[in-house]
Amino acid sequence: MNRIAVFPYDENFYPLLKNSESMVGFEISKVFSIRGWGYVGRNIFDVSDTTSRNIHVEDISEKLNEEEFDIFLLAEPEHNIDENYIVQIIDRMAQMNKTIWIFKSLSDEIITKIDTICEKNKVEVQFFSKDIENVVFDGEEILYDISTPIITVAGMGEKTNKMELQMDLVISLQKDKYKVVWVSSRNEALLYNGQKFPTFMYDEGVSEKKKILMYNHYLKWIEQSEKPDVILIGIPGGIMPDSKKQVGYFGITSFEVLNAINPDYFIMSLYGNTLGKNYLDELRNVMKYKFNVEVDSFYVGDMEQDAYSLDKLAPIEYIHLGQLTVDKRVKDVNYTEIPVYTCSTVSQLYQNMIEKLGEYDEFQSL
Repeated sequence: MNRIAVFPYDENFYPLLKNSESMVGFEISKVFSIRGWGYVGRNIFDVSDTTSRNIHVEDISEKLNEEEFDIFLLAEPEHNIDENYIVQIIDRMAQMNKTIWIFKSLSDEIITKIDTICEKNKVEVQFFSKDIENVVFDGEEILYDISTPIITVAGMGEKTNKMELQMDLVISLQKDKYKVVWVSSRNEALLYNGQKFPTFMYDEGVSEKKKILMYNHYLKWIEQSEKPDVILIGIPGGIMPDSKKQVGYFGITSFEVLNAINPDYFIMSLYGNTLGKNYLDELRNVMKYKFNVEVDSFYVGDMEQDAYSLDKLAPIEYIHLGQLTVDKRVKDVNYTEIPVYTCSTVSQLYQNMIEKLGEYDEFQSL
């Protein structure tokens, strides 16, 4: 069993840590963060771990016990981190003769520096953020039909619990013996036999038309090579700007992905403070007429946006809601047009999804 040390830890990695028992051949043995982020010294209870172990977050700047891990994993944090500091940390790990896994997106200059360090110390390094999917585009300007049922998870924006929901669905599908290919918005999904969201979708040198075609061809390549029973797709970002000062990607990535595929089951993940019958009705219409997709169910996360921060140029601030609060809000809204689920009822969401997919011949034959 290879032991992994994760750095830098913040809330962005928690869904992966929570479901770490699903990793095959690996275990997360150490978790490091940066003092000042507010995580160092915390015990993170892994609620999915049958041993009920606590994972203690340690300060990366302190002396490390190098016997306690074999692989150093550089994750993609929510917080900003100086790339030159990353180089210093990688140099330190290389001198310990650790295998280096890079899941964070880095500049070409920093990648070159890390390559040089690892070559000098004769240690293995893998850059999981590098793009390799361009090879699947055959140049044909057509959209291929994908017969494999497609489950799609999109969200109003970041921090709508999309990643946690995707992992819950993947684990449930696998337990029921379905062969699922998970195309996540996070490179770390590769740890769970997932596929990465192709970085050509963020390439400003690629036209929007070509991105749609390339993404469609990428999924067709996955279907032909993996032969899955079902494909689960997580769409990064949101579907529209949060405000005039918080524009995000204008929902462009969602528009491109949803023009490249036809979801068979579509889940829209929401903030905990964006509930109300009129709002949900309007959102369904937006998805239908702007993105040409029918929402099959809503999923309400445990975060809400601070309204005042939406009118500022500074990063959006979020408020964590207790699960009881989220469940009560959903119950009070009593929306009946389509199901509305939360973390507490994700098993019901899964059953609803299986029943809907059972209407398709490809899924019924499994």
